[in-house]
Amino acid sequence: MQASKTVVIPPLKALKFIILAMLAGLIGYAGIAVAIALGSTPAEPGLAPLFAGVLAALGASFLAAGTVVSRAIAAKAAAQAFDSAENDRRRLGFFFALTVVKAVFAEAFGLVGTTFLLLTGEVYFIAAPLIAAAALVRLLPREGTSHTFDHSIGPGPSSHGGAIEP
Repeated sequence: MQASKTVVIPPLKALKFIILAMLAGLIGYAGIAVAIALGSTPAEPGLAPLFAGVLAALGASFLAAGTVVSRAIAAKAAAQAFDSAENDRRRLGFFFALTVVKAVFAEAFGLVGTTFLLLTGEVYFIAAPLIAAAALVRLLPREGTSHTFDHSIGPGPSSHGGAIEP
């Protein structure tokens, strides 16, 4: 009997898969919403002005909350002593959490806007999922992404130059 082999997905690759899944769901939902909105009578067209205000307020609050949470995560990471490979993995965990929080706020904004599109039939609500999709694409980890995080939390001693390796 052979021992099963554990497959380990590097954290940055897993983060990329998570964000791509969020992006795919958002785009799929927005596509369905547009198709429905263009082909049927909206349920609550009179609520569009109210929903536009609610969406603007949600966008501002998500931006503010994302900034506060991001700063808290970055501050906690900056307070850590990163001087070994194990600590570098913890630093990567902070980066992962920070990116997921930002992605959740972006996706939520897009989903709310898409729901308002479905309810009102007003196509200008398509701006919300488009903005959210752009934010999610921007959050996709790329070469050097973790280095940017390293610089944002300040210099932390590391056994290999302070850079987080995927």
